[in-house]
Amino acid sequence: MDELLALARDTHGSVDVLDVSLLLREATEPWAARLGNEGRALHVSVDPQTPHAVASAAAVRQVLAVLLDNALTHGAGPVRVSARDAGDAVGIEVGDGGPGLTGDAATQLFARRSAAANGHGVGLALARRLAEAEGGHLRLAHPSPPVFTLLLPAERAR
Repeated sequence: MDELLALARDTHGSVDVLDVSLLLREATEPWAARLGNEGRALHVSVDPQTPHAVASAAAVRQVLAVLLDNALTHGAGPVRVSARDAGDAVGIEVGDGGPGLTGDAATQLFARRSAAANGHGVGLALARRLAEAEGGHLRLAHPSPPVFTLLLPAERAR
């Protein structure tokens, strides 16, 4: 919560050069146990060619927390987190085996407190804004089963 407040106040300082493998290991560790308690697995993979990302570590952790919480709450089956080289960006994908999103739910996914939301309706909107504040982008790459892609600036693109 302290990280989120610091981000909201924009007191988190400059961006970080992030070792994506290390960041994902740290960010997903608590989720492995939570998913395990639900009888679900968490698989994390990082392509060895993945460059470092340039963004606030706190912001990226918050975006990942939203995506992993959504996968735990609304998804099914194992949750997969992967990272790869995406040209001038680092692509981080979070997906699960749930039914995914269709119709209004998919089109209004990032709208704050959308009528189609079946949760609180603020998590994904906040996550997208955090990604954009870091020079990145968050999108629904595949609606069913759901896969979200977080794109962050790559260090070499600076």
